[in-house]
Amino acid sequence: MRVAVIGFSPSSYDDAPWDDPTWEKWGMPWDGKGWERYTRLFEMHSPILWDLQTAEHFIEFWDGEKFHRKSHRPANYYDKCLAGAAASPDHLLYVQEGISEEEASQDRNVGLISYPFDRVVPICGEYFQSSIAYVLALAITEIVTHPDVSNLNMTIADCEIGLYGIDVSPDQEWNYQRACIEYLVGLAKGYGIKVTIPETSALLTFHDQFIKYGACNVEHTGRYGNIVQPQVFKRWTLNEHYSVDQLAEMDLPEEAMKLVKRAQLAGSEIKNITT
Repeated sequence: MRVAVIGFSPSSYDDAPWDDPTWEKWGMPWDGKGWERYTRLFEMHSPILWDLQTAEHFIEFWDGEKFHRKSHRPANYYDKCLAGAAASPDHLLYVQEGISEEEASQDRNVGLISYPFDRVVPICGEYFQSSIAYVLALAITEIVTHPDVSNLNMTIADCEIGLYGIDVSPDQEWNYQRACIEYLVGLAKGYGIKVTIPETSALLTFHDQFIKYGACNVEHTGRYGNIVQPQVFKRWTLNEHYSVDQLAEMDLPEEAMKLVKRAQLAGSEIKNITT
């Protein structure tokens, strides 16, 4: 069993095994290139949001000749995507609440199918921070509980999950999803599943950043503990309040201490001080 979990980042979207029939393709029905490309689809947002008009125009830009609008959801999303996928016997469409998997199987897999929390939660836990998390958790569950694994006709090590078009970089809007996805990737590896992640993805990589160390920020690179050299260590405070006398006892820079001394002599307060 090989499952490609596919997001929309252009960095590795095209690297997904679209033309390889040995891979199942799992993703979201609002893919602008068509939901028909997938074998399983997941619309895990509340139905209240499915036709939310403010979600339509996601990016607007001018290319020098023409004005473009890139939408978060295609126009007529429900009729164009969800209804079509739900009516297709060649696709499974999961939602928060729908018909059971058993009911769907008796009717050519047609309909909006309830996400199988009863199967997934015992295997992966109840931690879902994004649509991708739902997709990945079900892929793990189906591999771990696959009948061929139980019958020893297939080992978990024979199975693979690939993550494509999923960057979740720290500087992107989707960074909040990263921790949950990485938890599930680690869980999959713990079960013995092979997990393939393109080099362009931010998953399971350290990102150079400033990290608080006592009262200063230290820039780390490559991995935690490996600091950028040379660098200036700058003191910082976060909404901390001190009296003028307390400030006078601190080891402050010369210019800041002059300000403190003047305030002491004048018997006044200091509203803000930057060090």
